[in-house]
Amino acid sequence: MAEQYNRREDHAYHEFLNDETVRILNDWLPHGPALDAGCGCGHIATRLMKAGTNPICVDMSLNMLKEFTTSTIHSPAVAQSELLQLPFPDNTFQSTYCLRVLPHIRNVSLALAELARVTSPGGSIVVDIYNPVSIRRLVKGVSKTFTSNPEHSLFVRYDTIRNLKQYLPENVQMERYKGLRVITPFGSLMDSESASRGLIKLENRLSRTWLKRFAGFLIAKLRVL
Repeated sequence: MAEQYNRREDHAYHEFLNDETVRILNDWLPHGPALDAGCGCGHIATRLMKAGTNPICVDMSLNMLKEFTTSTIHSPAVAQSELLQLPFPDNTFQSTYCLRVLPHIRNVSLALAELARVTSPGGSIVVDIYNPVSIRRLVKGVSKTFTSNPEHSLFVRYDTIRNLKQYLPENVQMERYKGLRVITPFGSLMDSESASRGLIKLENRLSRTWLKRFAGFLIAKLRVL
């Protein structure tokens, strides 16, 4: 499973998602220590380490952590842990991010409370959600109806920005959000180098407009009070 996930992330579409996500993190978070809660195979963390951020990476999957540590030239600090019971004292991190994780958590409020617990007052948390009002959601729904895929059995939730605000603990507020994958209906369209360049330019342009509210992925910056 971990190897399959790792190979998938090397495709052009996932390279685009990871690269754009890291650009947002570099804009929003200071370089230095950070918590990567749900690091998976480390595709985000590896990119951040190249830019000078030193994430401490946790994931519930030991196989994914092994895949991460054996596939990078860096020496990341990793720990196996459940998101709802992070092995850190209160107020440990100034920066925390949790990406591609909350859409697979049934109790988002508890997860956000735990992220806030380990983040110090004045610190930032970056999370993402899957948008129900998006082309991506429509395509996923059609695919689930007419095709067979092991991923269809996974728990997946879709939330709006309004939903996310309702899940926040009292000591956390949302500062801003950005959208990824506004117009691209199928990730495979980026397999062509020429098409990929055009789509990425269009995606970047649309993500800076009001159309970001229809993006498949909504990335939010939260502030701990």
